[in-house]
Amino acid sequence: MFAEPRTQLFLRGLVSEIIGLIAPSLCLGCGCETLWASDALCPDCHEALGRLSGELCGKCAQPLPCEPCPALDAPWQAAVAACGHGGTATELVTELKQSGARRVAAAMAAEISAAAPLGFWDSCALVPVAPHPSRLRASGVDHAFELAQALGELTGRPVIRTLKRGGPAARQAGASLKDRTAEGRLKFSCQLPPAARIALIDDVYTSGSTLASAARCLAANGAESIRVASFSRAVINIASVPGRSDW
Repeated sequence: MFAEPRTQLFLRGLVSEIIGLIAPSLCLGCGCETLWASDALCPDCHEALGRLSGELCGKCAQPLPCEPCPALDAPWQAAVAACGHGGTATELVTELKQSGARRVAAAMAAEISAAAPLGFWDSCALVPVAPHPSRLRASGVDHAFELAQALGELTGRPVIRTLKRGGPAARQAGASLKDRTAEGRLKFSCQLPPAARIALIDDVYTSGSTLASAARCLAANGAESIRVASFSRAVINIASVPGRSDW
């Protein structure tokens, strides 16, 4: 599946603004009215968003030093994240998971696009991490796909909805590190063209276990290179991460 033509995007934006005149959009950070219906945040909350800055590790997307890097042997070549997970960033993630609202996905995608280094998207297809079918049925929202779609619109890269998730319907959010990395907890399948270059898209990078499982599946099915892009990154205690052999 590919990004929508520019005419469709313009019409979507126009409809959104017309609706906003009738029912003004509220900032997800502080609850005040936003300047435009398509805005997820007011200017103050947008400015205060906890963007990751300074020197960041290109493999685990955390501030340096990250020794020992928890993603040194992870099954991807590069990773980028826009914000630290917390505060307003968490509000955006929660809203996207619950509603799949295009204005939220667009705001998050803009932050990811701005954080990515030059050339990060070159020749890549965007592959969203798939939710478990039971979660998708319960919420009706494929949040990573919505985020990938918004990124596709910004970057001009195609979106391939190829990952399928199996295994138990266990939640990653709130799970311990031991549970997150338990064998058999995460299972993915996919089909890819040979030598595909992939940017794996998800809303949050926490322990990396979900991303690693998805990336291993992509690599086993023809991905030539894999990079990871997420909106927020949980900055973790390096000493608590399993040994690199656990990737």
